[in-house]
Amino acid sequence: MNEHKKITRKAILLCNDNSLDASEEFKSESDLGLIKCFLTSASGGSFNDDEISTCKTNDITRDAIFELIDASDYTFIYFSGHSNFVDRRIQIPLKDGQSIYESEFIRPNKKQWIFMDCCRSNNPAPNSPKFEVLRKEYSFPGKSEQNRVQWENTLNCMNSFYMMYYVTELENFAYTNFHGGYGTQKFFISLMEKLNENSAFSFEQFVQEINKDELAVQKSDYILGNLNLQEFSKLFKLN
Repeated sequence: MNEHKKITRKAILLCNDNSLDASEEFKSESDLGLIKCFLTSASGGSFNDDEISTCKTNDITRDAIFELIDASDYTFIYFSGHSNFVDRRIQIPLKDGQSIYESEFIRPNKKQWIFMDCCRSNNPAPNSPKFEVLRKEYSFPGKSEQNRVQWENTLNCMNSFYMMYYVTELENFAYTNFHGGYGTQKFFISLMEKLNENSAFSFEQFVQEINKDELAVQKSDYILGNLNLQEFSKLFKLN
């Protein structure tokens, strides 16, 4: 193992604005709880609480987001909620009438995983189909100092990259049920189950598997920027 080099990290979790009703608020909190469970696990990087920032979209500006990203070597950026879809791009409303496109999260010479749980269409959204995602007690691999060091060593060996993960394909919709967004639930709950199997992990194969699920109500998509998926997969399944 290479000598450990401490890196700066930040998870930026952006959710719906303050106009949420009680039902939408519950869905948002359920999704955020699942993601925080992953981030604080060994597979997510053993993040500490002070490395995770949660913010309502109408409480943060573009510059504040850029400052968080630019101050960190690695960022995990999550957005869930209502957005606009302009010129085939997701446009997220922010504080003081500002907005940001998902592509603007990408900053030079950084390592970034950007996870977008929102519609990718400007057509009127149909009613969400009924679906259930098997929910168990969250049991990602446990957090430890040793695993954090190993995770950071693996990340340090990787070149700068970005990975833009969309929970739905272009021109399609992101659906929700009582517990939250289908894309967030399906990805992280399925990931938890996969990582607890006694087998190697391939991110590419994992996404193919969840998209092929016969009961899937939407299919995910991703765009890679100079990312070696084989190396990226090593972050999830530590020795």
